[in-house]
Amino acid sequence: MKANASLYLDPRAKKNGFCTVKIKVTYNRERRYYSTDVDLYYPKVEPNIPDPLTKLLTAIRKTPEQKSILSKLDYYQKKADNTIELLSVFTFEKFEDLFFENRNI
Repeated sequence: MKANASLYLDPRAKKNGFCTVKIKVTYNRERRYYSTDVDLYYPKVEPNIPDPLTKLLTAIRKTPEQKSILSKLDYYQKKADNTIELLSVFTFEKFEDLFFENRNI
């Protein structure tokens, strides 16, 4: 079975109303979430309004700020996908070692 990485908007808002976008890695029905440095404003005023991540990914015309955010998210998504592809046998520990190798965590 192969691992899968996708973008995930954490619905728990911070005090300032922003929600964190995370990378969700799923393997054998186990999920782990890895933080990105991207926060999106999500005022939960009306339930019928789509979340800001969906808006960002599906927008036809994007502002320069949205393009910058989207390029960061694409970078993290591709890095996670490439890391999964490099592993012949997937484990979350090996994934974390490779995914975070250039970060000071």
